[in-house]
Amino acid sequence: MGSTSMILLVCHLVAAAHMANQFAFYCAIAEAFGWNVILGVVDTGWVIHYVGLLLFLVGSIFYHWIACREEAYGGFRYQQTNLIAILITVIFCLVSSASLIIGDSDWQLRACAVSLEFSMLGAFTLQNLVLLNSLDQFKNIHLVFHRNSSLL
Repeated sequence: MGSTSMILLVCHLVAAAHMANQFAFYCAIAEAFGWNVILGVVDTGWVIHYVGLLLFLVGSIFYHWIACREEAYGGFRYQQTNLIAILITVIFCLVSSASLIIGDSDWQLRACAVSLEFSMLGAFTLQNLVLLNSLDQFKNIHLVFHRNSSLL
């Protein structure tokens, strides 16, 4: 899962390099960092896991919010998918928080949080597929470096 997330990070960074809002670049980095913290729950413990989860969710939501409004990647379907992902994420956060506050006494609440987690991951995956499909529509993608003449 770590290797896959790094490939996805590269795709996000390539797309972010061509976006008008460069904040997307930092969101992609936050998303990747948070995801790798989530994967390390065995070594870091649950508190760090939740911090990584929050970083991943915020980075992903903001990244796709920016990307779905870009002319090259966005579109109505991408914006709809983004809003669905945000809605599922908010509901997941509320149910998960309630589950943590109440504790293990309410297993149905915990099961609902896990189900929402899978739904949220599915919505995030769908957003990434829409973005990657948009990237695939280009014949060539080039990063162009220009020297800042005022620094020379």
